[in-house]
Amino acid sequence: MSSHRISPGLALAGAALAFNSLYLAAGALTPLLVVYRKAWSFPPMLLTVAFAVYAIGFLAAALTLGSLSDHLGRRPVLLGALVVQLASNLMFLFAPGVGWVIAGRVVQGVASGAATAAFTAALVELAPAQRKRLGPLLGSVALTGGLAAGSLLAGLGIQLTPHANTIVFVALIALTVVGGIAILLSPETIGRGPGALGSMIPNVAVPPRARSEFLAAAPVVAAVWMLAGLSGGLAPSMVQSVFHRDSGLLDGLAGFIAPAVSVVVGLSFANVRARTAMTAGIIASIIGPVGIAVGAAAGSLATMFAGQAIAGLGFGAAFTAALGLIVPLADPDQRAGAVAGIYVVSYLGLGAPVVIAGALTNVLGVVATVGGYSAAVVLLALISLIAQRRIKRRTHRERKQGRHMPSTHHQRVFLAGASGVIGLRLIPLLVKAGYVVGGMTRSASKAEQLRELGAEPIVCDVFDRDALIKAVRDFAPHVILNELTDLPDDVASIGTHARRNARIRTEGNQNLIDAARQSGSPRILAQTVAWQLPEGPDAQAVKELEHSVLAEGGVVLSYGQFYGPGTYNEEHPPADPRVQIDRAAERTVELLDAPSGVIVITD
Repeated sequence: MSSHRISPGLALAGAALAFNSLYLAAGALTPLLVVYRKAWSFPPMLLTVAFAVYAIGFLAAALTLGSLSDHLGRRPVLLGALVVQLASNLMFLFAPGVGWVIAGRVVQGVASGAATAAFTAALVELAPAQRKRLGPLLGSVALTGGLAAGSLLAGLGIQLTPHANTIVFVALIALTVVGGIAILLSPETIGRGPGALGSMIPNVAVPPRARSEFLAAAPVVAAVWMLAGLSGGLAPSMVQSVFHRDSGLLDGLAGFIAPAVSVVVGLSFANVRARTAMTAGIIASIIGPVGIAVGAAAGSLATMFAGQAIAGLGFGAAFTAALGLIVPLADPDQRAGAVAGIYVVSYLGLGAPVVIAGALTNVLGVVATVGGYSAAVVLLALISLIAQRRIKRRTHRERKQGRHMPSTHHQRVFLAGASGVIGLRLIPLLVKAGYVVGGMTRSASKAEQLRELGAEPIVCDVFDRDALIKAVRDFAPHVILNELTDLPDDVASIGTHARRNARIRTEGNQNLIDAARQSGSPRILAQTVAWQLPEGPDAQAVKELEHSVLAEGGVVLSYGQFYGPGTYNEEHPPADPRVQIDRAAERTVELLDAPSGVIVITD
């Protein structure tokens, strides 16, 4: 690359700043819309329209331009989106009336919709290899945190000066320009490729295997985005119309609370099982709107703010969980369509209901409208709660009956320890049974052997947590099968490997569990031993492994001592408990859908 390119570290910081500028601007409009209404005396419905049309621009751009950077490169798409964002900031800066504001919001939505997927990918690609988690972390904070900070800072500006609109958008224009320069000077992270025009054809399609999860999650996804619309589109104006407080800072706080809590919860729930996070999110999405409605009816601003905070918890937990439950069920070439389906539900929930609510405030009044709006949100969340419980009951019943996987066709198994003595036997058995196998090995020299056996080789070290999480996410398995050990070739040296083997059962196994949690929570099966180990690190590691796997609803495969070709006991069977290696592999395949528990595999 040419010498004028900036370093990867500066490029990462610049991309994060540019991404953040998009959502700072989107959040800043939340309290500024109240200022515009006071200045231009337009009806409440136009205020909600000005808020909601952002969703139209975002969705249109995301569906048509969201994948364009995969073909043209990140920089051209990001620079184009920032130019569009600059235009929207100028429209708000010089707007003579609400018509310009509405048009500016559409343009702002187009910029965000075109850039969000490209920025998210660029941040991951620019993050240093040893800290890949930094990319999605910056993306999450820039997006939701930007909405929160934009609202609060704009509200503070309104509180302190009558020239808040000018100050806010001059500052945002400067940020956008600086971000654009950083992108211009950054290295390109992906090459150009064919298919740009084809990528602009909207693809909204939820694959059949993911539809039950999609239908179960869709009501609460709509509900949490309706709450986002309530917090951004109605709550700031309610500070004055319902609670009779003329305060720009409180207007900004009304738009700040929910997204701020959401970003904290989203980061905190990163390692929580998707099903658990979904249930927590649904419950919060029932309690939150009740608090908002009660606060409005009782004239208690503090109660409404508390309800918004709980609603933010619901958003952060439920929306993240929905992505985790649905996307891994789609094959790699189906994921874009599945994600598009989720975002269609999301932005319809953000836009249409709040516009209807704005119209109803003239007929029913603000308090009654908010009460009805909150009731609709609660109803949607309850529908998802019932659907989630049905899925849990069905899954439990099918597992008890041993038929949770009635067909193995396209079922994906991530086999850790694929090049080990049992892993090499498992691959052909799994492939013959119809599974798609991802065989993980830390040795690149063994990849071709795994490929010849029928697996997709995945070269990764289980102790490289970030790389492992990415590998599992990319493969999107339904089952993770942990057959990892760290044992010497010579049985006489086994004592010297106790600590190394213990580490793979503790740290290595936990890394696999973390990867599972961030990849839709596939089933986990992990191997251990059926005989009593002497007190020491290996015995303690076995206990930790069993506890952690069972806590995830997984299966512990407790093998007897292996014997047969390639084992320590090739010529003579060892003492009990023991199991012939080929029989152990056959039993393992049979147990992939066994109910949670410890299963002893011996002769």
